[in-house]
Amino acid sequence: MRRFSLKHYVDAQLNLNNFRVYIEYLNQPFNYTLQEQELKQLYDVYQRRAFKSGDIKALYKTLFIDVICENKETSIRDKLFKLFEEGFSTNEHLTKTYGEFANVR
Repeated sequence: MRRFSLKHYVDAQLNLNNFRVYIEYLNQPFNYTLQEQELKQLYDVYQRRAFKSGDIKALYKTLFIDVICENKETSIRDKLFKLFEEGFSTNEHLTKTYGEFANVR
């Protein structure tokens, strides 16, 4: 079996406009619209934590389940910001794992 390795760097970061479109799409099931300032705050976290689009989709999956399963009134905004700050980031995980692996060698 052969392994395929992409030798070129691919910049998978979304610019602010594409990020807005993606977030608006993911917010549709909640009928929720972010204010411009909130969107920029989320985008800053997105850049700082180097999320991949799959990471954001997974955060929204968690948000969706939380909102559906809770019996009480919930703040989508608060949950969304908490998930962006504390949720899983592939980049952070790989950086940490690579560091641990490099220290073992």
